[in-house]
Amino acid sequence: MPKNILQDVMPPTKKTIRDIPLPNNRKKAENKKENEKEHGLSDFPGPIEDIRPPKKGASKTKWWFLVVAVFVAVYFFLAFVFSGAEIILVPKQEKVDLELNLTAVRDDIKSNEEGIPFKTILIEGEDSRSTSNVTEKEVDKKASGEIIVFNDYSSSPERLVINTRFETLDGLIYRIPKSTVIPGRTTVNGKTTPGSITVTVYADSPGEDYNIGLVDFTIPGFKGTDRFSKYYARSKTEMTGGYSGIMKVVEDNELEKMRNDINVDLEKELKSKVYSQVPEGYVLYEDGIFVDFQHQPNLDLGDSVQVVEKGILRAVLFDKSNLSNFIAENLIAGLGEGIVEISNLEDLIFKIDNKENIKPWEDNQFTFSLSGSAQFVWTFDEEKMKADFAGQSKKNTDSILSNFIGITDAEVIISPFWKSTFPENTERIKIEIKESLN
Repeated sequence: MPKNILQDVMPPTKKTIRDIPLPNNRKKAENKKENEKEHGLSDFPGPIEDIRPPKKGASKTKWWFLVVAVFVAVYFFLAFVFSGAEIILVPKQEKVDLELNLTAVRDDIKSNEEGIPFKTILIEGEDSRSTSNVTEKEVDKKASGEIIVFNDYSSSPERLVINTRFETLDGLIYRIPKSTVIPGRTTVNGKTTPGSITVTVYADSPGEDYNIGLVDFTIPGFKGTDRFSKYYARSKTEMTGGYSGIMKVVEDNELEKMRNDINVDLEKELKSKVYSQVPEGYVLYEDGIFVDFQHQPNLDLGDSVQVVEKGILRAVLFDKSNLSNFIAENLIAGLGEGIVEISNLEDLIFKIDNKENIKPWEDNQFTFSLSGSAQFVWTFDEEKMKADFAGQSKKNTDSILSNFIGITDAEVIISPFWKSTFPENTERIKIEIKESLN
């Protein structure tokens, strides 16, 4: 046989343990380890079947559980944040043509006369004009000012006649230029409060001696009677303007024109103020306004004179609810039960009878007429309605509304849309009034 050349040039190899063939089962174990190393699993403890990924069915179950949990959380969040209810109501309405003669009674006076209570509001202001068209004259002027007269004698009002005297402790006499009525005293919860009224007084004589500060007054006409200590007065302002001697004056014609111009502007200003100060729920009519003007001492500005006028506005106010219901209950037949209001109350024509002789701030009552087309609208207690609906099922709507008179139609909207009960919190219940649901 020919020789194997490779055997001749290669050194003979020594047999080692590596050259001994392994049993089949050991080979399998070695191959398994090699595979584990190759896939990075050689350091993983325990059997390799423990780290196999979960089955696909279990993964889907967990995912759907998470989706349901999020949906439930969103549901409750929306139900809390956006929960609310709106109740849209159409109240009963009726138009009635009025031509009424009514009696108004002061709300702070107890009277046997049936009538509509009224109250008065007072606003004061001053305005002035200056002129250099002046002359010097000998003048005698009386001081004047305001005092508050008190009646702590009786609950009945007391009328003081024109020129009633008021005396200071120093014996100075001041008089009222017109008759006035002092309201009677009142008692509330055991506490008695004297009746009072503010009036303007003028010094009995001209001169600067009557220009005084704030003092107390008695009424000499009551001296010697038990009324003397119970009727009294106190200064509201100082007494000013008293003068005797040479003074710069404005000629009568110009003075009268200046005063008229001042009063026109002053009246506009006072009326603008009073309308802006009418309390909520009250109505004020143009013919219920009374404006008086008082001449104030002219001011010497050196080369000119400033003419000053004071305006006093008093106005009659009626509570809208009282007026509406008095008319409905006593004068308009067939309106039925329930509380009503006249929605266009301000549009009715109001006229005080014999207004030039009426002083509502002093008189206990007066008569007036009210005419026009009145729109009656039935009302209800909104807060009570909200409380009745709170927490109730929507299906109870008709039953709840039946407790409120004067509702002709209604619509209820609850949010979110899937809720069927009203919120427990009444602040989340809104009531809206409409003329119709169309």
